[in-house]
Parts: sequence; C-alpha cells; structure tokens
Amino acid sequence: MKRQIMSKILFLLFFLVYAETGRANVVSCKSIFSTRQKVSSTIEKASIGLVSETAKSNSLVIAYENGTFENTYLDILNNLNPDVSVIIATVEYLRSTESLDRLVNINKNTKVVDLTDFSRSLWTRDWVPQKVVRADGKTELVSLTYYANDNSDMAAAKFAEFLRLPHYQSWIVGEMGNIMTDGKGRLFTTEKLIRDNINVDPKSSDDAKSKIIQELKNAFSVEEVIVVPQHPRDGGIGHIDLVAKYVGYINGRETIIVSDSIKPTVKVVLDSVADIFAKLDYNVLRIQEFEDNIGKGAAGFVNSLIINDTVFIPIYSRDKNISKPIKYLLNLEKNAKEIYQSLGFKVIEVDSSEPIRGMGAVHCLTSCLFL
Repeated sequence: MKRQIMSKILFLLFFLVYAETGRANVVSCKSIFSTRQKVSSTIEKASIGLVSETAKSNSLVIAYENGTFENTYLDILNNLNPDVSVIIATVEYLRSTESLDRLVNINKNTKVVDLTDFSRSLWTRDWVPQKVVRADGKTELVSLTYYANDNSDMAAAKFAEFLRLPHYQSWIVGEMGNIMTDGKGRLFTTEKLIRDNINVDPKSSDDAKSKIIQELKNAFSVEEVIVVPQHPRDGGIGHIDLVAKYVGYINGRETIIVSDSIKPTVKVVLDSVADIFAKLDYNVLRIQEFEDNIGKGAAGFVNSLIINDTVFIPIYSRDKNISKPIKYLLNLEKNAKEIYQSLGFKVIEVDSSEPIRGMGAVHCLTSCLFL
C-alpha cells in the first residue's frame, strides 16, 4: 500500500516536472517548425525570379572576335567540366580561324552562334539575356537595353531565338554586369544604373527613381532592389560585379564577398557597400584587390565566375608590366584563392591581365545558362 502511494506521489512529481519543462519543449518545437517554414518559403521564392549564378548551370557562353582574350578563354575552357556545354557567339561565323578552331575543339559540346550582323561586344555578361522564372512557372530570357552599340539589343533577341525561348527587353538602359541576385527575391545594382536612367529634371528624380526600381522588379520578377555605390576606380563602368559577388548559402548563411582596398578613399566606399550587405544579414567576406598600373583602376577578385562547384577567379600576375613587386601580387592572389576554397569551391585561376586593361575580367567575359 505504501509502495502504491509512493508510486502515485512519484508519478505526480514526474508529471509536474514534465509539464513545466514540456512548455519549453513546445516553444522549442514551434521555433523549429517556424524555421522549417521559413526555409521552405525561401526555397519556394528561389524558384521564382531571376536565377542566381549559384544555381546549377549546363552551358557557358563566351563571345569571340579575332583571337582577342584567347589566353583567358583557354584557361576557362580547358578547365571546364565536360558536362557543361559551350556556346560561342561570334561575328566570324563564316570565316574559320586557327584561334577560333582551338576554342571550338576543346569541348565536344560546343556550338557556334552567328552574330555577324549584330553585337560586336566581347563583354558577354553585359548583353546575353538571363533566365527569369515567372510566377506562373514559365521561363523568359530578360535583358536590359544595352548601349554599347546600336544593334546589340538585336543580338540579345537573336540569342533568345537561338535558344527557342521568349525574350523580354526592359526599357532600362544598362548592362547585365550591373545586375546581381541572390536568387531569393533580391536584386542588386549600383547607383550608376539609376543615374543613367533617371530624368535630368531634379523635380521628377524621385518619381523617376521609383519607376526604375519598379521596372527592375517587374522585369526580373524580384521583390526588392538594393542599390549600392559603384567602385570609385572602375573607369566609369559602374558595374556591381566589380564591387561584390554573391557566392551562395554557405555554412548556414547567405554569403557575399565584397572587394577591399588599401587606398583610404576607395576603402571607405567599399566598406559602405559591405555595411549595406551586413545590415541585410548577409555573411560578408572581404578580398583585397590589386592596385597598380594595369588597367584604369583596381584589379579585383570578385569578378569571378561560378559554374556549379567550380569558381574561375581572375589573376593578374602574368602581366609583364606590373610595377609593384610580383610577390605582393602573388600573395593577394593566394589569399583570394584560399578564401574561395574555404567556401567549398574548386578554384581555377584565369589569366585576366589582358581584359583588365578594359576594366573587365572573368565574369565580364562570360555568361551562364540555366536551362
């Protein structure tokens, strides 16, 4: 009898303790459930809108003319996974050259697109339209009104026609190198895109800016547009891919790399860009750029190309006209490589000593397709 009474007392005590601690467990379970809901909704959002460079890609696009930037292209194509096909847009379609043949023969899945009557820009990133998934699940290729030359807009439409996909050209004047996304409803660009499209009348500038932002949201099916300062030494190009790089959801955080500088006037601007991303709860990493006599400004390492689990980063140490000690540059390149490797990427170094003189590098010369 005593044993039964004692058992009832112990059971009652256990129940009271469980009920008390159970409340905490219930709250914890709700938190976990809420977190799962957030993750689920994030994944759902990721399937709509402009596709991020970190998505799985099956094709690489480059442009070719007269052997320009051949060493850069060779570094990329010789190290590209053979499962990724190559599309070469060229104005020399009917004139086979030894240089073009070398590029074509590297990958058996290479196709050549004839753009003889259209764009002559080798900055592929800027004019190739990008994949956008609409709310109804349909895919559309979207581009800006490219201002490099008069018929480049037709090249984007021609390219979409080659891929047999619908094409939307926004009325916004600019280059796709100034468009970056995390694939989850946010689009990033620099102040230059706004400045180039805003009405010169200051009285209507606020209204004009809101119209530009709304068009970007509509064109790329994103929920938010974040505008950051452009690089102070980018030669006036003003592209975001000279300032920052979204590298994906890594170690539980959305991660962005922002360029860094030892020059105080440049550093203060790049720090402000890093602060913007940090306040948006991104994990922000910094990679110091190289400032020397090559190109018109700084040679950074955020102008890289991500194709699946591989990142192609620009290097500049093969330039024979560098005035600073080569060891200094090699250390910067080593640091950049190690940071990308720490994020889980296989790193391929790409000679960018020639394109950087036009203020471009790996990302500027390439574009990916997610079809």
